[in-house]
Formats: sequence, structure tokens, C-alpha cells
Amino acid sequence: MNHFSYNSSQTHFTTVNGVRKQVTEEVSIRNGKGMKRVMTRTNGASNAATKKLSKKEVKNILNRKFMPSLFAPCHAAAAAAAPPNAAKRKTRKRAQKKKEAS
Repeated sequence: MNHFSYNSSQTHFTTVNGVRKQVTEEVSIRNGKGMKRVMTRTNGASNAATKKLSKKEVKNILNRKFMPSLFAPCHAAAAAAAPPNAAKRKTRKRAQKKKEAS
């Protein structure tokens, strides 16, 4: 049985127009099975996406090969899970104010 353990984590920070964004990418492999995870935090709001590693991805990581699009599905899932801007949401109070103004 293969008793291999591997963990890696990278964190990137960017600031654009006063909006600070933190992106953390993690990979963990234990006993031949692995997970990849992307966590994003923008001005206090956080999103995360986790996916299983395929056998091919695990093999490439064990052989220390670079895979440029390893986290692409996780980034897409984290972006899709991001809630829309709260200021753009229509709330009941706004709807009631519009009715009263009419």
C-alpha cells in the first residue's frame, strides 16, 4: 500500500482600486488520493471550492511535473459561488419604497 503524504499551499494578494483580494490554492495528497482547493477572500467576503484530484494529476504531482491549469476548475467554481454585490440586490424595503413613491 502506498503511504504517501503531500501538502502544498500558495497565497497571493492583490489590491485594485482599494479592493483587496486574497487567493489561496491548496493541494493535499494522502495514500494516493488527493484534493485541490481554492479559497478567495475579497474585502471580508470569502468563497471556497474543492475538487478531487484525478489519478493523472496525482501521478504528475508525485513526479513533480508542472500543470498550468490544475486550479482552473476550482477558480471557476469559486467565482460562480460568489454572491452578487449586496448593493445591487433588490430587498423588500426597496420594493416597498418604490410602491410608496408611485
